[in-house]
Amino acid sequence: MRFYERNSQFDYGQTRLSDVKTYGVRSSRTGRVTITGIEIHGELFAPSLCFWRSFFNHFRISADVLRLFDPSEVFERVQRHEADTPIRYCVERDTDGNSTIMVVCATVETSSPSQN
Repeated sequence: MRFYERNSQFDYGQTRLSDVKTYGVRSSRTGRVTITGIEIHGELFAPSLCFWRSFFNHFRISADVLRLFDPSEVFERVQRHEADTPIRYCVERDTDGNSTIMVVCATVETSSPSQN
């Protein structure tokens, strides 16, 4: 599904958490890893602040956890325990070719009407 807004295009998709790969950069000063890329279906996206908020909210993780662990470690732990969890996501693509993953949420399960 696609929506357009001025100079941006929004695409929506779904995948399993186990199919999401992260890429990051380790700080030589602190040793902490900052996730700079999220790969889904072979396409690399920059994570937005909104993405992180929705990710932590979806998996019921308090923001206070980030005082003890960096986002990459939290993501890896969640991925290890919730690998089969289906997720939906939104990606913003601008006219310069940049892609940003904006939000993650639960998939909507449709049930068929019960037959009596």
